[in-house]
Amino acid sequence: MGLLETVREKIESENLIPRGGHVVVGFSGGPDSTCLFHILLTLRNELGYTMSAVHINHGLRRIESDEDQWYVESLCEEMGIPLISKTYDVARIAKKNGQSLEEAGREVRYETFKEASDRAAAKRGLGLSMVCVALAHNSGDLSETVLMRVIRGTGIGGLAAIGAIREGEGGYRIVRPLIDVPREDIEKYCALEGLEPCIDSTNGQPDYLRNSIRLELLPTLRQQYNPSIDDALARLSRSAAESRDYFDSLVRDIMERECEFTEAGGAEFPLDTLRSMHPAIRHRLVVAIFAGIGLTQDIGAAHIAAADGLIDRGKTGKRTDFPDGYRLAISYEKVVFMAPVDEAVNSPADGYEDRSFAVAIADIGKHTEKTVIFRDSAMPIEAEALDYDGAMKSEGPSLVLDYDALLSTAVILQLRANARGDRICLPGMDGSKKLQDIFVDAKVPREKRRAILVVATEDEVLWIPGLRRTRLYAPHPGTKRVLLLCPESILPPYA
Repeated sequence: MGLLETVREKIESENLIPRGGHVVVGFSGGPDSTCLFHILLTLRNELGYTMSAVHINHGLRRIESDEDQWYVESLCEEMGIPLISKTYDVARIAKKNGQSLEEAGREVRYETFKEASDRAAAKRGLGLSMVCVALAHNSGDLSETVLMRVIRGTGIGGLAAIGAIREGEGGYRIVRPLIDVPREDIEKYCALEGLEPCIDSTNGQPDYLRNSIRLELLPTLRQQYNPSIDDALARLSRSAAESRDYFDSLVRDIMERECEFTEAGGAEFPLDTLRSMHPAIRHRLVVAIFAGIGLTQDIGAAHIAAADGLIDRGKTGKRTDFPDGYRLAISYEKVVFMAPVDEAVNSPADGYEDRSFAVAIADIGKHTEKTVIFRDSAMPIEAEALDYDGAMKSEGPSLVLDYDALLSTAVILQLRANARGDRICLPGMDGSKKLQDIFVDAKVPREKRRAILVVATEDEVLWIPGLRRTRLYAPHPGTKRVLLLCPESILPPYA
């Protein structure tokens, strides 16, 4: 069976390219992608799909990169294939973002693949499920990738290196019709069809790990250990992919049942449930939950080991750092997954210090109209007509104080963030209690405490809305005027 027939069978048996769909070919101009481009062009009418191409000039090989771009652009124009051709200074991008050249190059490629897929879907009125990106990875690439990941250290997910089909980050599918094809067969096809692909001179230099594996390690393994090493590595990768997919399905089911994603962009998971899990599931679950809140890479064995330590000990208040500002913490029988916090934007203290506000003042037995409380904007609060009994029974989202008693000691009330060292005088106790201790008693998670606002004079806290209120300035039978506060409905949630 010739290579054309092999690829046709692969596409049809695994439904790599849907009939009536569209395929975007990643076309570098090298032998692999030129072979793929030519085969897909040959099969497009027979298999019933439309086709376009993408070329990325990474700007790393100067004249050679420009020649590759010219070759691809010329061939696509000759064949009438729409092309998106872009040039990036990948070295500059990598330096700016603190990335390797490989990471930066992959990022710009997949951004462009998404752009091309979105454009093709819109132009042809297709859903993204009918659009795929075809890449020219072959069996040699699979062997190199598996060995490279083994050398660097990997798990089952890393061994499941390159499959024939997977979902892309942008909602489209990535397909690899040549993944089972040896590189030698690709080169023979190009020669038989009279194709003259570009040759990357850096492929012959063992300076990079992948090149060293291709040029030195794999030939040694084939000659001295196993002539069929590529087939063995392919079987290992397929087996790992099956195990990975099974574990992933378990993790998805567990997340749907147990994981709670929060409005703050984090997530919470029951501590006892996570602690009781087998490490093979627990570790995948930790990685999956972090992926769900935005951390999709750079989680290493040291991060997982630190998370294990916290989960096994289960001590409230302990936390550990993950990459890019993400954190994992233990809080009252929950494992809390936290996204990075922009302190400049999210600190509740910003804009609240020294902010005085108007309140309702009601004469006992008389009606008082609505008034306003001032924060970032005017907001209405209710003022009620209260008698002494009503004032003493007032609970819930309001605070009732003896207005004249308060006025004799305080001039300004503030709605502000709680601060270190804040204390409040509570009913039924002498002296005062730290707000920190109140938060602990109420089991308010540490990461949510900064969001708690309090009503205070210049010297003391009068009210922690939703939690506790002061014993000071309480109305009594001789009270003539009461001060009524109802700001809880405008405070940020914290419990």
